Amino acid sequence: VGFHLLLLRALVLRRGTGWTLLLGAPLVAGLFAITGSKFLLLRAVVPALLCVHFLRRPIGFRLLGALAAVFALLFPLFYAYRAGGPEAVRLATDPAVALGPAEWFQGGNILTRGYDADSFIAVLDGIGRGAPLQFGRTLLDLLVFFVPRAWWPDKPMSFSVQFGDQFLASADLGGLTYFSPSLAGELFLNFHVVGIAIGFFLLGAAMRATWLMARHGGPAGALFHGYAYLSAIHLVEGAIAAKFEFLLMDLVPAWLAPKITQPGGAYLTGFLGTALILVAGVSGPFIDQFFVRTD
Repeated sequence: VGFHLLLLRALVLRRGTGWTLLLGAPLVAGLFAITGSKFLLLRAVVPALLCVHFLRRPIGFRLLGALAAVFALLFPLFYAYRAGGPEAVRLATDPAVALGPAEWFQGGNILTRGYDADSFIAVLDGIGRGAPLQFGRTLLDLLVFFVPRAWWPDKPMSFSVQFGDQFLASADLGGLTYFSPSLAGELFLNFHVVGIAIGFFLLGAAMRATWLMARHGGPAGALFHGYAYLSAIHLVEGAIAAKFEFLLMDLVPAWLAPKITQPGGAYLTGFLGTALILVAGVSGPFIDQFFVRTD
């Protein structure tokens, strides 16, 4: 979020954009090296590209296609790094191995990217066998996700964790922590076919609204659209509540950070920092992220 805010500042002032991108590159690469998360890469790159597109100059289809091709070629390397670290990447790029198109296709786990269809089929099968419709119960995590489990040890598990036990109990997680229910699967599980029709309509309407914000809402609208666009892509996997919570993780710091620079920001930061010290014993990350400057 901090990188995106700095990029917005550079785009608005029309200077320093290149330096901001140059400084952000090692930050993004370092986070990927630590986490091995491809979504984290997209989380850094996609909002930045959309901000450049709406605030500086439109990104043409040729450049967009070239970027997509580069990402597709690197996809197997991302998987190799997550599975085995740098040594796995070295083996994957070793000329002696001489990976052909079929091996490269398999190494990128391309076929397994269709697991959302598997989840949808599992939901259809479960409902056909008598599993009850949930009528919105899978979304209840939105009401309690902000409550720490340390305060509520018996807090219900997220539906993304429950889904595998309920509908794919015999499947092997293969090192994963949960099965994605898919957006279509979760909508069907809640409200049958009507849920799919209304849910996808609302998703399209929301995306059009954020696109209009990007067109007419200035820098803030462009950044909001960037986060919403990425969340919509990720939402295809489900679970709905979990993806909405990830969106809030981006929007709340982006909204709070400029507030800290206004009069009274020092008092707010001091109060919240002290509260975190008393409750959790840690306030450094909070201050580092929000305490930019005070006037």
